[in-house]
Amino acid sequence: MLQLVNHPLVHDCLAELRDSRTPPERFRSLANRISVLLGAEALRDVPMVTGTVETPLGPSPCRRLAADVVMAPVLRAGLGMLPGMLAATVLSDQLAAALEDPTRVNFWVIAAAVLFLMTVAFFSQRYVRRHGAAH
Repeated sequence: MLQLVNHPLVHDCLAELRDSRTPPERFRSLANRISVLLGAEALRDVPMVTGTVETPLGPSPCRRLAADVVMAPVLRAGLGMLPGMLAATVLSDQLAAALEDPTRVNFWVIAAAVLFLMTVAFFSQRYVRRHGAAH
């Protein structure tokens, strides 16, 4: 199935990503931003369950993902999109848990995600230094 994303923010990111004058740091930032936008679009129809969450003002209805989301990048080109997708799903789950009940936060998940993002940033920077911004 082909899904055409026609959102103004996606087009704005694409325009700057395609620009040959975009520096590598900005390119990585834009790739992360567009990954979050595309991830939200890709997960638009994911099954949800209804529930209730306790807010400072009292109980409030909410909707949550019905199942865990699994992501597998396809080839090396997909690796650049993984941090944005992780930020949109895994880390948002942990943030929601922290806001609900700070004792439920899984710090191992947060630590693993941060370590992964640092590793991606390190190797991306190393690659750009060795091969230049033209690649």
